Amino acid sequence: MKVLKIILLTVIALAVAAAFFFSEIRPFSDDNGGSPLAKAAGAAVAEPEESYDIPAEYTVTFIYEDKLYYSEKVAEGRYLRADISPSESGFLGWVDSEGEYCDVSEKPVYADAVYTAVIGPKMKSDPGGSFPAEKDGLFYPEHVLTRSDLARAVYNMLAEPPKGTPYISDLKENALCYKAATSLVSGGYMQLTGERFRPDEPIAQEEIYFMLSQLFNGKKVEKFLSDKEDTLTRGEGAMLLYSLLGGSRISSSGAESYYPDVSTDLDCYKAVSVMGEPSNLWAPPGERLQPGFLNVDGWLYYVDEGGFFIRNGSVGTLNFGEDGRFSSGNEELDELVADKLSQLIKSRLMDREKMLYEAYKYIRDNNLYLKGNYYRVEETGWETEEALKLLKKNKGNCYSFAAGMWALARGLGYDAKAVSGFISHTYQPHGWVEIEIDGVMYVFDAEQEGLYYRAREEYNVNMFKMTYETASMWSYIRTVEQAAAAGIEGYTVETGPEETQQPETGQPEEGNNG
Repeated sequence: MKVLKIILLTVIALAVAAAFFFSEIRPFSDDNGGSPLAKAAGAAVAEPEESYDIPAEYTVTFIYEDKLYYSEKVAEGRYLRADISPSESGFLGWVDSEGEYCDVSEKPVYADAVYTAVIGPKMKSDPGGSFPAEKDGLFYPEHVLTRSDLARAVYNMLAEPPKGTPYISDLKENALCYKAATSLVSGGYMQLTGERFRPDEPIAQEEIYFMLSQLFNGKKVEKFLSDKEDTLTRGEGAMLLYSLLGGSRISSSGAESYYPDVSTDLDCYKAVSVMGEPSNLWAPPGERLQPGFLNVDGWLYYVDEGGFFIRNGSVGTLNFGEDGRFSSGNEELDELVADKLSQLIKSRLMDREKMLYEAYKYIRDNNLYLKGNYYRVEETGWETEEALKLLKKNKGNCYSFAAGMWALARGLGYDAKAVSGFISHTYQPHGWVEIEIDGVMYVFDAEQEGLYYRAREEYNVNMFKMTYETASMWSYIRTVEQAAAAGIEGYTVETGPEETQQPETGQPEEGNNG
């Protein structure tokens, strides 16, 4: 017992000593009077358990034609899980309680919301192919979009166009846009100016929005127009309708329309190929034009290997502009040439040489001789002025006749050259045309042949497409070297043409021309 008592007392003493030691010395205490380990342990004990707030949920409801279409509970700040885009024809979009269009898929939810579908006129199940081509079967994407263009396109898209025949003073019943105009005016989609529809006038953005916002989502219409000019091109008009109809939704509905003036590198190519009305005028379905020159209503184009008109390019010395048309560099001359050729070319299937002969006969038979300017051998730069003189007044001298033939031949795709030189053994100043065909140089002299007709009534002379060998009887001199060799005054081989003035002459005699 004694031993146990001693052991117990010893343990108690040690415990008291240890308590005193730790309470007074604290060898690992920090500046705040507690050891880091003890504090960490205390903190761990004192830390409350983490808790999470459950976010609020809101109900988003969609009403379509007065019936519940869809409803979803969405956590605050989150987005709808489903893409609410009805495929029904005529659906324009969703509007909120204030009547504003909303893109509900991109709008986070912070309150209960009700959206109502806006329903417009129903479109055809396949609205592709609604945009009309021009009369010649081309699309002309760079031409301005007119009131007639948009009216016809929209009318063709509607499943049930409005009915009505309001009086329109500037449209006859056989007008291309008569049905479209009377229908859309009756339905309130387009407005008249007095009693006039103004079919060929450009349609302004304000009018475009007024019409299309009743048929499509107004915000989408506004977005497309926001970076455009006040008027659109036909290509932009096709792009607008294509985007409003859903683009890819109608892309696979049928074969793409082919227009040789809408190449694949144009921004509007996809829209036009889908929205443009189908046409087999230029090639059978699935085919394209063969490469080469093509004249359409008097205007010259060149078809490339892909079946499209080249733009901003050249073929030989023939230059083609942004619209694909050949241009001489003078707009007035281009218009005159196109007008003449459109009358001479009876069919686009006509042989090109036949076209050339028709142009030659026109120059020969429909113009009167009138004395005028003379030009030195190999002189250039006079062609446009003389061509304008002949094609506008139907009068001129041999240089005018040559320039007129030069302009028409180039308008048919021939790399023609107007030549100033001399003719006959008496060396009369003269102008004619050269065209190289299949490596052979040919002479075309409509004025000289016409002289035989008019002055001598000789109708067996043919000066269309002569080689210089067969034309040797007329002694054409076309170069400075030839003029110098012939001893013509004012020309030497060493110096070329001297600066001497050619005398102006009147009507040529003895078959020589001036």
